[in-house]
Amino acid sequence: MRRSHSNLLRQHESVVADQEHKMSVQEHLRIMDECRSVLEDLKAKTKLETEEYNSRLQAIQKEKSNVAIKFADAEAKNAQLERELEAYKKSLK
Repeated sequence: MRRSHSNLLRQHESVVADQEHKMSVQEHLRIMDECRSVLEDLKAKTKLETEEYNSRLQAIQKEKSNVAIKFADAEAKNAQLERELEAYKKSLK
């Protein structure tokens, strides 16, 4: 009898120790809901930031295109002016 009492006492202590390391289902579900909420917030923030960056990228690409056109126009104007200068120099000789 003493032996079975001792065994039951050890089993009880083991169960109590195991329970100390566990959480309730409700606590687990609350934490999971909180994690889901944070994840959804991060997804929304990431989507918004991505849309903003894409918008900025499109604006920069358009500006780059405009600058390239202006640069090409300036090069063409410069070449024209150089031809005119050469023609003027020849006419002075």
